[in-house]
Amino acid sequence: MQQKRTLRKPVFIKVKDIEPTMRLNVYVCVDSIENELEIKKLDGESMKICTCLVGDETGVVQLKLKDKQVQFAKPNESLILRNVRANVFKGHIRLEADIWAKIEKAEVNIQKIKCLS
Repeated sequence: MQQKRTLRKPVFIKVKDIEPTMRLNVYVCVDSIENELEIKKLDGESMKICTCLVGDETGVVQLKLKDKQVQFAKPNESLILRNVRANVFKGHIRLEADIWAKIEKAEVNIQKIKCLS
């Protein structure tokens, strides 16, 4: 007899609590799009890659998106990031949305993020 598993509610954290090599859920607002590339793979297909600056009221972090996820990279857009991976890239924390991550447009507006200047 199989035991029935119950789903856990996701736990959301703030940007200031992000640590390398963790998978996390976070609410963020897109501040700016840093670069958007379209590259060709060896099999001839093209792939879009986008890096943008996102954050909440506690801080900012880079977010790397690929293919279909690039459509969410719009300035002042509030997003829900689920199961994204945090890595260190050039000495800074960067979130990466891989195939296991889920990105959705948030219904509520995230508080204005801190300015870098």
